[in-house]
Amino acid sequence: MAHFSDVIENMLGKNAKEDIQRGIKELNERLNDLLNRNSNSSDMNSGSKPAANAPAVNIIEANDHFRVEVAASGFTKEQFKLTLDGGGLVIKGIVEPTAPVAGERVVRQEFAPQSFERSFALPDTIDTAKIAASCNNGILVITLGKKDEAIVKSGVDITIQ
Repeated sequence: MAHFSDVIENMLGKNAKEDIQRGIKELNERLNDLLNRNSNSSDMNSGSKPAANAPAVNIIEANDHFRVEVAASGFTKEQFKLTLDGGGLVIKGIVEPTAPVAGERVVRQEFAPQSFERSFALPDTIDTAKIAASCNNGILVITLGKKDEAIVKSGVDITIQ
């Protein structure tokens, strides 16, 4: 019985397998670029790809606010710094190295908390006076309230003239 790659090669030519793999790789790169491109819309896409040590982020939109959830296991609220900079939200997790305990030595170290920084472009609809943050069980939650004029009103009767 012939292998699938042999069948493809016989049908499409000698370089078909490499062409398909190259096409898939290019498609993945374009998709990643699209997902990580800075956007002027209200979806708050990250302006750049996160560093390998950066925690995962969820961004949820409600009618009157956005909620940013940062999964930063091991971080306390004192280790976060949030700033608004140039129309964007900057989230930093800062970890100071811990001093070794007297009489102990590290035999094996496979993990250590690392500092990180993430930034997100904010839409013009954000009211900076309505920003709040909390941290619970390693999840940083930032609520970004929308300006009143950006909130979609529902259930409003419209009079026909």
